[in-house]
Amino acid sequence: MQSMIHYGADTGHGHCVPKQFRSWRRAVAPLLAVFLITGSFGTAFAATTSPTGEALSQSHATSIPVALNGKSLTFDVPPIMVNDRVLVPFRAVLESMGANVWWDAKTRTAYAFRDHVSLRIPIDSRVLYRNNMVVPQDVPSMIVRGRTMITVRFVSEALGAIVRWEGARGVSIQAVDGPDSMVSFVSGDGKVPQSTLDSLHQLVFTDHLVSRVADDLGLRLSNPITVYVAQDNAGYSRELQAQGITGADLTNVLADSGGLAVDHSIFLPMSRNTTTNDQLNTITHELTHVLLNDTGAGYSIPSWVNEGLAWREGLNAEYENQPKVLWQGMKFEISNAVEGAYAGGTLVPLISDPSQTLAATQTYNVEWQDYLAVDQLIQKFGMGSVRTYLTDLLSKSPGDAFKAAFGETTDDAMAAFNAALAQAVKQPDQGVQLTFTVSPDCKSDVALLPRSGSMWRVFTLAPGNYTVTIKPDGTIEGLTGGYQATAPGSVDGNDVFLAVLPQSGTMMEGMQVAYAGIAITYGFGQYGYTNSYVSYTNNQTSYANNTSLFGVTLTSVTTPGVTS
Repeated sequence: MQSMIHYGADTGHGHCVPKQFRSWRRAVAPLLAVFLITGSFGTAFAATTSPTGEALSQSHATSIPVALNGKSLTFDVPPIMVNDRVLVPFRAVLESMGANVWWDAKTRTAYAFRDHVSLRIPIDSRVLYRNNMVVPQDVPSMIVRGRTMITVRFVSEALGAIVRWEGARGVSIQAVDGPDSMVSFVSGDGKVPQSTLDSLHQLVFTDHLVSRVADDLGLRLSNPITVYVAQDNAGYSRELQAQGITGADLTNVLADSGGLAVDHSIFLPMSRNTTTNDQLNTITHELTHVLLNDTGAGYSIPSWVNEGLAWREGLNAEYENQPKVLWQGMKFEISNAVEGAYAGGTLVPLISDPSQTLAATQTYNVEWQDYLAVDQLIQKFGMGSVRTYLTDLLSKSPGDAFKAAFGETTDDAMAAFNAALAQAVKQPDQGVQLTFTVSPDCKSDVALLPRSGSMWRVFTLAPGNYTVTIKPDGTIEGLTGGYQATAPGSVDGNDVFLAVLPQSGTMMEGMQVAYAGIAITYGFGQYGYTNSYVSYTNNQTSYANNTSLFGVTLTSVTTPGVTS
């Protein structure tokens, strides 16, 4: 089967400050294990050095505590410390985690199998093998007092559990069940701290990222996933080149991507995924590609369907626990960019070949139109039809599976998508409705600036909930009174602003605040949240994605007659 590569090119921009690029994503997480194999393993070594020269802790009488899912484990040979690594017996813990284990005396090799993950662990070796792929370890496995001892960290990550060192409380192992246990994270460039790998793994486990994608798409993961994490762009570049990505393709991926998936592997640059939300989006996005590859669907469906599904899953994961107004704003940004390309005559047709997506040089993110096209399919036919389509690919040709699931061909779907864009760009400005709250401890005035307006309307409001409509002609409904004030500084004439005017002397980040606010952008008959800003008396301005400023919280942005 040919190799399938997916990368991400994210070119979304906000009006006041560019939004971070998003990309195609893939992720993997480690699983943990503690190992004890009983039986004859050869002569026990003295408790001073290993056969390869590592110094062994002699404090066997003071056992290192080990807990699995909060339950203390006991061993006939206690865990030991070797070069600051904890080694544990093999069989007892793995079997407690539901793994099958066995020992090959002739080759002096321990084996384990769990959830489609196989481990081969040669004694006295600084490597183990996960599904026949080499996993380096800095302390070799060894036999101590007749028991095979293995580094708990490396084996646990190979099997997908989460391991923590808790000082005097010893080692805590958190086993992960189901498909989420089939993801592991490794440092691809040797520079990523273990704490970073642990936090990425925790995201997969806590948010059940594999399970949620598999359940949503009706897929089942059969093969383990490895995420190779790079600390910087140089390490990311080396990982991509090792996958055969060179020349113009390498330049394009490095310029635009936040992650890449190749078959069952994911490549993740931390320099482009600095926040938890970025990581959630990228990892879930790339996990979607891997799940599609795992079933074979990723090798046959059109690129626009593949990328559209990955964007859908990634965005859902990123915005699930964020304020609704931010999610609505992101969807507005996507549709506004694609509609702008359509109106400007620069929109390219939906792409079926992944290599064409890689080579795309449009000024907008071509994957955003993939997301919108897939979203239109789901709105029209339901998610059940998507699951049927992906399942039918196992027994039908891609074209027949699409027609059977959606009642139309891919050409029909693309034509319907273009027709919808043609209608969208004709929508008139119907105004915008803002809902916000003023907290009891708020000491700020609230000001509104209509689109293309030059004068603010300033209000002193009591605590409570407010719904305000700003008409296309600048009329403000829902508030009475107030006074007019000249708009400070330059503003984007295509934006509506909800401003907050804190009392004099309000400080933030060591600077005195002049005013703050939220920008709501207009485009093709719709409005959407863009970003927040804080301007200081020293003429500096900072931008963020906040919905609450100095006691005023924006809760919704609604375009009359349009459902988000």
